[in-house]
Amino acid sequence: MTKHRILLSVLLLGALTSQSTMACDSLVDIPKSQFKEIANQIKNADELDLDAIFQYSKLLCADNPMLRDYARRIGLKSKNLPIRSHALYASLAEMENIVLKTYKTRGLSAEQLKYIDQHPTIVYSIRYRDAKHACLSLYGSEKCNPDYVAKVQGSKVLIKYASGSVNAALELGDDGTLTGELNNNKVKRIPVTIDLQ
Repeated sequence: MTKHRILLSVLLLGALTSQSTMACDSLVDIPKSQFKEIANQIKNADELDLDAIFQYSKLLCADNPMLRDYARRIGLKSKNLPIRSHALYASLAEMENIVLKTYKTRGLSAEQLKYIDQHPTIVYSIRYRDAKHACLSLYGSEKCNPDYVAKVQGSKVLIKYASGSVNAALELGDDGTLTGELNNNKVKRIPVTIDLQ
């Protein structure tokens, strides 16, 4: 049953991403009452609510930027994986840069603490956005380079930056926060977060 749910979620995510890419070629006016109705449906959607998945793309295409921001916020906390994943990509795609913020936790080594003190933030410019493949190019403006990319997979963001052998994996929590760890050629397992708000 779990495997079937995962497969269906992947298929639905592909459909949602494709539809949203087409729909958001132009933003649309959504009456407040209709927006509120769809938003409530999204909040209460279970993980396989097909109608909610396709309705969600409408919210992301609202011509009011405040409504689009609200749509991303509720999507990040949705129990529906395709909606969460799409909201995660939409939130990152709105940014000019991906900013990784390092932070201290218990049990870190002196080497890790020193690295965090020296690198409170790590910034990668977004050069290209590919909604169909849910990726953001961090080098080159024509396609997502697999060696320099941030890619959304389900509720996770995987970042690779070949220069410096950077690899980072972050996961979206139930509270809408994105946290994980970064590794590079100097240090391993550095706690990092990306502010999605």
